Amino acid sequence: MNARSLAMEFLRREYGVSKLSDLPSQTMLTVLSVFFYYKNRPTNIQLEELKRWFWRSSLSSRYIGSGYNENIGADSSAMVDLAIRGNKLNLPKRIPSFSEFEKVDLNTGRSTLRNSVKQLLWLQEPIWINGNKVKREDVETGTK
Repeated sequence: MNARSLAMEFLRREYGVSKLSDLPSQTMLTVLSVFFYYKNRPTNIQLEELKRWFWRSSLSSRYIGSGYNENIGADSSAMVDLAIRGNKLNLPKRIPSFSEFEKVDLNTGRSTLRNSVKQLLWLQEPIWINGNKVKREDVETGTK
């Protein structure tokens, strides 16, 4: 398997990501693929670091707007260090403010915060009032 396939498999397994548009930023796949280029199977410590990277890069919009040029090169190099030497990524923690959530429409549009919230919701495996599992394809289509 190639690095991109391994990265996508990781995202599918850990976060239920089935298509690029599910990601807070599609560039996340590129950065994650750098890790899997050097390492096919992460150790438990590397796996935890990748999970921390996912949420910290998602909530801080690291690969959107001005953060793109500043972070993509540095984060890709850090992924190499994580894969080869096991060095931590050391991304800063960021907690979005309530006012940021007020500005996000969860139903339409595209934003890193919107997609991060949706990923968090899907990880909770929501159910209908009758107890049936809510399927993503049943609620995230153009007609529903």
